Formats: sequence, structure tokens, C-alpha cells
Amino acid sequence: MSYIQIKSTPGKRLQYARKKHGLTQEELAEALNVCRATIWKLEKDKVPLKKTIALSICNILKIKYDWLWCGEGSMKNDLSFNDINTAIPYLQELQNDIAIMKIYSRLTMHDDKQKAVYILYNMFQDKYDLSDIKNNFLPNII
Repeated sequence: MSYIQIKSTPGKRLQYARKKHGLTQEELAEALNVCRATIWKLEKDKVPLKKTIALSICNILKIKYDWLWCGEGSMKNDLSFNDINTAIPYLQELQNDIAIMKIYSRLTMHDDKQKAVYILYNMFQDKYDLSDIKNNFLPNII
């Protein structure tokens, strides 16, 4: 199956994703609680793909909705529930870091702002990629 065929219709993309996932029409139908004929009709574009079933298909096949629905972006949905749960503590830490940055940015005097930027840079240089700040902004301060 060529790339153009895969991208052409939701039905063809569904068929491609189902096969990539190693499922038969019968197995996908069972997972969706529909009959095999429904999967066949969807893959042949004989019936329109409804949003509710498309979302269920995406969940089962771990593919992106935009890819299935209109062929945009990549097929594979790389994020899982476990990935999101793992990211939450890091996002909370980042939120705290942003709060610290906002406090420093509220300093009003020009010299204090420069000191604040330098302090922030030193605090976060090991955590984040700050090379752009170092190369473009800090030389003017130090």
C-alpha cells in the first residue's frame, strides 16, 4: 500500500492502522462492540466515519484522531496515560519554577532586573536549555 493510498480516505487510513496494529476486522469489531460488516463498510468508505466511533478506534489502535479523520500529522499517538502521569510531577515543578521567574521579573529597578535575570539563569541553567539566553542576553548584563 503506497503513502498516497494510506492518506486518501479515512477508510483506507483505518484499514492501514488496523493492519499495522495486527488486528483483524473481526477483532476490531469486537473491541468496538459492532459487527465485522461495519468495519468492512468503514474501511471501504461505504458509510461515513462518525466522531464517536473514530475516537474509540483511535483509543484502541493508539493512533491520532487528526490522522484518522483527515490525514494530518503522524499516525501514531505516542502519549499514553502512563506517560502523562509520569509527566505531571515535572509539570508541577516547572509551574513552581515559572512562579519563581515571575517573582524575579516583577523587580522594578533596572539594575535589579539585570541581577534577577542573572540569578534566574544560574538557578535554572542545569534544568533547562538556556543557551539562547546565555548567548543573546547575558553578555549585555555581565
